[in-house]
Amino acid sequence: MFDFHERRKLRRYLYSPGVLLVLLVLVVFLARGVWHVYDKERETGLITAQKQAILDELKSREASLTAELDRLKTVRGIEQELREKYEVAKEGEKVIVLVEPPKVAAAVAEEGGFWHWLKNLFK
Repeated sequence: MFDFHERRKLRRYLYSPGVLLVLLVLVVFLARGVWHVYDKERETGLITAQKQAILDELKSREASLTAELDRLKTVRGIEQELREKYEVAKEGEKVIVLVEPPKVAAAVAEEGGFWHWLKNLFK
């Protein structure tokens, strides 16, 4: 074991300003490293959450597209899609196209306009 004087020398050396300064620099260096690792971990967590949301969205889209594909594999699904897109009919059927009547408000607005409204304002 160390005797009393040797321990005193060792303690004086360890508590000297130079050694304390080196230890302080070492602690700051290690703290910066830990902070960078923590920051990267947080960033990675955010990116992972975003990618998981995108993956969930793509899975739901895949499910809807699979359902649509299954529907289109049937004869009834193909017929329904053709009727919706191209307005076709089977033999013996007739196609009726409904046309909306022209809007009356647009015709009234053309007759009057801004100047007509301004003239009526002072009557």
